[in-house]
Amino acid sequence: MTNPLQKKWLFPAGALFALLILIVWMLGLIGGDKTEPGITPLPVQSTAPKETARVERQAIREAQSWPGTVRAVSETRIAPKINARILSVAVHEGDRVKQGDVLVRLDAEQNQAIEREAASLAAAAQAEAARAEADLQRTRGLFEQEAATREDYDHATANARKARANAQAAAHSVQEARVQRGETVLRAPFDGVIAKRLHEPGDMGLAGEPIMILHDASALRIEASVPASCATQIKIGDAASVRIDALNTALSAKIVEIVPAADPATGTVLIKASLPQNQGLQPGLFGWLDQTCGIEHDALLIPAAALRRIGQVEVVTVQDGAKLNTRHVRSGFSRDGRVEILSGLDAGETVVIR
Repeated sequence: MTNPLQKKWLFPAGALFALLILIVWMLGLIGGDKTEPGITPLPVQSTAPKETARVERQAIREAQSWPGTVRAVSETRIAPKINARILSVAVHEGDRVKQGDVLVRLDAEQNQAIEREAASLAAAAQAEAARAEADLQRTRGLFEQEAATREDYDHATANARKARANAQAAAHSVQEARVQRGETVLRAPFDGVIAKRLHEPGDMGLAGEPIMILHDASALRIEASVPASCATQIKIGDAASVRIDALNTALSAKIVEIVPAADPATGTVLIKASLPQNQGLQPGLFGWLDQTCGIEHDALLIPAAALRRIGQVEVVTVQDGAKLNTRHVRSGFSRDGRVEILSGLDAGETVVIR
């Protein structure tokens, strides 16, 4: 017969023993078979894989990524050539305009007054030229009749020439005044998009100071600063890959310009690559210019479609004769539809794509 003290410890001891048995069973040390790690054969399939590829060893150069900004090839600052107050601005940022569209109107009152004064002076000069010409014709007739001296004739000729020159100068002033009055209306020089609006109606427009910025959104490029050591390996016409984070897309680009001088402060060279038209692509977006640079090394390459991810694990299906095995691998860079395999495969092996 058990005493009360034994009864007090019997139940906790039994519970602890049962817990230890449960832990040992869950670890697979008792009761059941434990699956050993390693290559796991897949069930035998009745049909062969539709598409396979061999693991290839190839000498490649690693791709480097350089940050850049998308910019318009054609960009202009719309600025007046004269000082005048801004009466109206017809467009806003983001508006699309056609060549010749009115963008800004400046106060033309002062220019109109200048044009009226020039026209008045031109009319007076023209009248004076007509009077001098008539005087010359009269003096010539008298000179031919020996009723006027040679000195009188020469003096009339000089006055007529001077009057004609003054009339031409006055007419030219009128033309200049009309051109300046035309400068009070600023028009779009090409089809494009308003990138920035820098002034509002009522502001003073100053000669040479931009009121807005217009760019051609149909022709874009990315500009990136590349270390000089890598820039020397890049040539105009080379193909490049560009990634635009905001659009989550990759684009094929072409190197179109390499600035011939490096920035002494950063030791980089500005590289410009043209971009194809793409929906959502616009100046100002941030992107990456991917370009090969560095020492060549041997890499094992497989089609990117052959690599699968199960959670955080990367696997491929390897064909060995009639058998298919799942193989854990570790991948490196991915480019042009192929991915580098750092471990888990050997050259010449066959992987299943689908």
